[in-house]
Amino acid sequence: MTKNNEVLKTWDSYVKEATKATLKIKVSDDKDITIPQPTGSTLLDAEDLMRAGASGRDQLANICGDAFDDLIPLIEQAPAGAMSALLADIMAHYGVELGEG
Repeated sequence: MTKNNEVLKTWDSYVKEATKATLKIKVSDDKDITIPQPTGSTLLDAEDLMRAGASGRDQLANICGDAFDDLIPLIEQAPAGAMSALLADIMAHYGVELGEG
């Protein structure tokens, strides 16, 4: 609300603006991995995991949701930069920013 008690936005408008198309990553000619859009709960959990010093696997599993089981075998054999780039793309695609420590 503003000083004049005017409503700037509705909750539905925030949700509509934040809703993005599903992110799909092509891993072969016949397979895509779908990364679900993180929810507010996912983001809160991610920040808690970072503060608690959770493992990278736990943090990745939280952000990637059900796609984690399909992604982890690929990530384990790829150069580390591939995982970093993937996470950056997921966050950018969905407009997610995590707080620091």
